Amino acid sequence: MQEKSLAEQLGYAADARLLIINCDDLGSSHAANVATLDAMDRGIASSATLMVPCPGRTRRCGCSRAGISAST
Repeated sequence: MQEKSLAEQLGYAADARLLIINCDDLGSSHAANVATLDAMDRGIASSATLMVPCPGRTRRCGCSRAGISAST
């Protein structure tokens, strides 16, 4: 039995082309945080990469746990 492709596992056709948009540099600045949240709220992006050593990470992590979005 052949294993399902990732596309099939996600509910798409086996030969479907998928695009994953990841927001890079979350936590690097206030502007990056706002832009990332906006893109995710709009459904443009579905993931982000957190820059842990950056000063904006603490507030960003707190917002994620509290369920705060860019619109609040």
